[in-house]
Amino acid sequence: MIKSKKKIVKTICYIFIISCLMYSFMTEKGAVRFSILLYGCPKEAITGHLRRDNVEHKDLEVRKQRAYIMEPYPIDKETGGILDRWIVKRYAIFYIAEFDPGI
Repeated sequence: MIKSKKKIVKTICYIFIISCLMYSFMTEKGAVRFSILLYGCPKEAITGHLRRDNVEHKDLEVRKQRAYIMEPYPIDKETGGILDRWIVKRYAIFYIAEFDPGI
């Protein structure tokens, strides 16, 4: 009985982890939050507000990319710079976000 209970808990944990990874790679906002988390700003990644940047940039339209702005702005711990604008790129069904120093 105890092994069965441990197996159920382990399965639930795996499902939760897989769901989080699916969210972070299969949605645009999830990709931005995951990238911010990897940059070392977990508080901003979880509690921050994302909004689409309405920038008119030809390069973004050609590559089918979108720009997002995170508020409040995460601060880079090494340089002290503001990590405000993020570009989301789509590869097949996956989204990858990266910081954009300037559009």
